[in-house]
Parts: sequence; structure tokens; C-alpha cells
Amino acid sequence: MIPVAAGVIFILLTEFLRAFFYDVNVVRQFLDGSAQMVPNVVILMIYLLSVPLFLFLKQISRKRMLGGT
Repeated sequence: MIPVAAGVIFILLTEFLRAFFYDVNVVRQFLDGSAQMVPNVVILMIYLLSVPLFLFLKQISRKRMLGGT
């Protein structure tokens, strides 16, 4: 039920932004998909490599804090 509610809230929010704030450049870029979320391939590769690395480091630190081997 929560994913359905989140989807409905997202749709209502985007329609609200489109109706009242579409003249704002940042909102227009976000809604139309013209905003670049990832600026280039190098940043994408850094992100793709860093996520597994930090998950692994988190697992190690949790094991040490809990006293596991």
C-alpha cells in the first residue's frame, strides 16, 4: 500500500509543480527531464564504483562494532 501511496503523492506533486511553478526554470528542467542528473561518464563511473565500496566498508565496520569475526 505504501508504494502505491508514494506513487500517487509523486504524481500529485509533479502536477502541482507543473500547474503553479512551471515558469521557474529549475522546475521546468526537472519536469521535462532536461536537467542532467549525471554530468558525465567519469562521475557515473565514480558513483558506480563507490557505492559497492562503501557498502563493503559499512559491512566491515558493523562486524567490528558488534564484535563479529
